[in-house]
Amino acid sequence: MDGRQEYDLNIDEKSIRQKINLISEKEKDSDTIEIRKKIFSLIDLTTLEVSDNGEKITNIVGKINDFTRHYKDFPPVTAICTYPSFLPTVADKMKEKSIKKSHRCGFIPFLPNFF
Repeated sequence: MDGRQEYDLNIDEKSIRQKINLISEKEKDSDTIEIRKKIFSLIDLTTLEVSDNGEKITNIVGKINDFTRHYKDFPPVTAICTYPSFLPTVADKMKEKSIKKSHRCGFIPFLPNFF
């Protein structure tokens, strides 16, 4: 037994549309500026591309700095995640000190591994 017998897999389009409409109606009350700010504050900006370089990281940090300067009523993102070699650049360029700096040390299965 693989567990699929527990679920009704015969789904029709009308049923899906009804469920989507029900969720949409419930969520209308949840679409407030406070909830959007909370969601924004949970973002972890991540760049782990093979093509990453100091200039790209500096540009990303610059955009974060610009955002926090122009949108003071919004919280900053929670973190910026890069390869370890770019952490000094992030630390040097980041003006908003509450933003955490994180890095990826292990392998990501879908990326080539150069370590």
